Amino acid sequence: QSQETRNLTVKKFCEEIYFPWAETENKSFSKAKIYFYKWIFPAIGNKKLIELTPFDFEKIKTRILQADRAPRTVQHVLALIKAALNKARDWGFFSKDNPVSKVKVPRFDNRRIRFLTPEEAHQLLEECKKRTTPHNLIYPIVLLALSTGMRAGEIFRLKVQDVDLKEGIIHIRDTKSGENRIAFMSEGVKKEISRLIQGKKGNEYVFCKPDGRPFTEVPDVWKTIIRDLKFNEGITDPREKVVFHTLRHTFCSWLAMEGVPLHVIKELAGHKTIQMTERYAHLMPDIRKKAVEKIFSLLDRKSVV
Repeated sequence: QSQETRNLTVKKFCEEIYFPWAETENKSFSKAKIYFYKWIFPAIGNKKLIELTPFDFEKIKTRILQADRAPRTVQHVLALIKAALNKARDWGFFSKDNPVSKVKVPRFDNRRIRFLTPEEAHQLLEECKKRTTPHNLIYPIVLLALSTGMRAGEIFRLKVQDVDLKEGIIHIRDTKSGENRIAFMSEGVKKEISRLIQGKKGNEYVFCKPDGRPFTEVPDVWKTIIRDLKFNEGITDPREKVVFHTLRHTFCSWLAMEGVPLHVIKELAGHKTIQMTERYAHLMPDIRKKAVEKIFSLLDRKSVV
């Protein structure tokens, strides 16, 4: 190794080498950088890559937990720096094992439990309809999320060319799982989308502000609506709170409650693995019991004859 490589600090490596690469690989990486500046650089930013030890990351873990942050934050921060150090090793900036691999990450279950009832969904849509403006488009955004299970980012990246009104299909590209999929539009969704894309070119965004800029995050009015509807009043467990992602969770939960097979829900939601979809299995009608009851019925008829 050269003298320059041996003296390379974590902060210098990240800012000058890793960040530029990561930003071209992952469009949302700019948000991840916040964690580097808040938790990683203050602790080990000036330390040389070749001097890092597992204890450095144990200290970061302790600092996060002492700040009353959730175990999820520990997992996220350690995953970010682990990925950066894996690349540093791949690129030849140090040769030893990744020290983050030897740190025990806290276990937790952060899966959201809460989903909307049909009555709550109706209330939400009615309130969104009242508060929709050309600057927030909250009603069509929420309607689409509830009707298709699309993530916020997928909705905001949607272009006119991705919409097939004749077939009632939306082509969802550049998804979190890396696999494209399709969503089906209800008549209500088709009506809203048709209005939004009128006069637009194929490469223009479906959801954009009056000045043509696409939405990049859920409009602030969303939080106001949830507060006014009191959906989260008295709730302290984050898993029970209604957030925008609850709409996707509601879509999947309703499908399960209607007896839609898990592999179909997986395809419609764009889950990467079936394990992600299995969280909805407990909501499904007991198909196994009904199947066995058919056998009982056949046996009972046979015995009567």
